[in-house]
Amino acid sequence: MADVNASTVSRAFNPKTRNMISEKVRERIFAIAEKHEYEPKSSARSLVTGKSFQLGIILHSLEADLSSPTMAMFLSEFCREAMRQNYQTVLLPIEDGEFDKKVVKNIRSSKADGYFIGAPLMGMQTLEELTKRHIPVATYISDNNLMYGLDKVTFIQTDDSTGYTTMFKTIKERGFDSIALFYPDMMKTHPRMRLEPIAAEYGIHVSERIKYNSSKAPVMSWQSSYQAAKKLLARIVKHQLIYCSSDLVALGLCHALSDTGIIPGKDISVIAYDNIAECQNCNSTESELLATIEKNDRLAGKTMVQTLIADIENSKQLQKTRIIKIPTTFIPRASLGFCKK
Repeated sequence: MADVNASTVSRAFNPKTRNMISEKVRERIFAIAEKHEYEPKSSARSLVTGKSFQLGIILHSLEADLSSPTMAMFLSEFCREAMRQNYQTVLLPIEDGEFDKKVVKNIRSSKADGYFIGAPLMGMQTLEELTKRHIPVATYISDNNLMYGLDKVTFIQTDDSTGYTTMFKTIKERGFDSIALFYPDMMKTHPRMRLEPIAAEYGIHVSERIKYNSSKAPVMSWQSSYQAAKKLLARIVKHQLIYCSSDLVALGLCHALSDTGIIPGKDISVIAYDNIAECQNCNSTESELLATIEKNDRLAGKTMVQTLIADIENSKQLQKTRIIKIPTTFIPRASLGFCKK
């Protein structure tokens, strides 16, 4: 119908080869395909190539992960990029128990060409199974300690140095020489809270660590932070600048301050991490006013899919462990004011 051979149509529908076809021919093929509601069938492609054209997503704390705004942004872009590359995504949750054995069981029972596996689930049996089958695997981490003993894995990792450098330069320019940290107790050893070395480079002193008990569920972060800020208000108001471990924690703090007539950005400055204003379900006036570090979860999700598919196409020569850094960006907004000397 398009007056070209079948291989030309195949190249037009393949994102990696469509540039080999002239724009005029591509438009003619796509117009005919749309008119006849045609889409390439993964089952037919599988028969020809021996691939499933599926990417597996293996997670444990599924309810917590799906309620997290940052994970939602990561997964949504992961799935969108997979669709753009003509791949399907398959979600494979792991129940409590012997994670390594259950992950291996999922791998054996599924047909995915590559996997995104949550870092805590990356055991040696899993890696041996994937290596034996020449199946690429990638994970998303924040802590270098999780890389220990893992081979032939692609690690997608946020590069906090870029965001923190701009953040500390900005707060120094605004007259601040100290910063207090506000975070749930479970974040006390998280790399995100190890700010002293880089703060010192800019003459900023970490004046106090204010931590509190909190639920592990991301959806409860705002409420836990709000209640904790109410109880710890006397300690909080001693500081002019507060850094929070996440946007949700910061929003709870800001609401607690506002309830007592303290205006964030004017009376006390607040900085956070994540930029959930980019998440459709979390976009609000409050989040859009919050100075924060953009974690770039969408870019991480897109990068992971592109990396996995590149490795699938070269699966016989799986690379050794590698780290792909995703840069963070500091976004100064209304919640960051100026130091009052």
